[in-house]
Amino acid sequence: MSAGNARRRCAAWIETVLAALLLVPVAAPVGAQAPEISAPEIERRVRAVYIEGFPYTLGRGLSRDAVERLAGMLESPDERPYWSNIVLALGTSESSRALVALEAFADAAPTGEVEADVYQARAALPFAFGHLARRHDAALVRLGNRATEERDPQWSFQSLRGAALGDVLRRAAITGLGVSGRDEADAILRELEERENAAGRGASEWARHLATTRVLRTRVKREGPAAVFSPRGVRRPGP
Repeated sequence: MSAGNARRRCAAWIETVLAALLLVPVAAPVGAQAPEISAPEIERRVRAVYIEGFPYTLGRGLSRDAVERLAGMLESPDERPYWSNIVLALGTSESSRALVALEAFADAAPTGEVEADVYQARAALPFAFGHLARRHDAALVRLGNRATEERDPQWSFQSLRGAALGDVLRRAAITGLGVSGRDEADAILRELEERENAAGRGASEWARHLATTRVLRTRVKREGPAAVFSPRGVRRPGP
């Protein structure tokens, strides 16, 4: 597959994920507060297979020990098949310790050719930082920098490399800004839209993605993340 085709397929994938987020039905209000999720329970959850992505609510209400367990798993190469779920669970927890763990993981970027599970974990990072950005300015700054910079990631996945891979990760960072729901994120998205319009690319894929992401940001701000990112179909492993 050529880099151009790979880039288009990844762009289509991100837009499909984004469209699914916008169509998720609003979750019913929950009366009682759920108990904290223990370390053994969250370990079981991140090892499950989720057909339509890791559900937002499954990373909520983590105990301190659960966050520490996930942080340790993210440092272990043996847990690599579950890294993408771990990244999203840490992000949706919105905890300070999760931010530290994900920043360390993001900064320890791979080199050379990576396998699918590593790529999936790196691609999940912007979504996790989007959830963290609701409470932590550092996550918002990281997303803003990545969304506005064009750079070579210095690693590759199959035919995705260089500018093509950089575009995919940048597009994911833009979506992460929408996930945050922050007003500051909308200011960054508007600035990027203005760049596209000034360059005469107002009908480009980038411009469409920016417009859709701004709709997502508005929904998250208006309805709250629990309503927008309600759980969907899940397939769990046996006991």
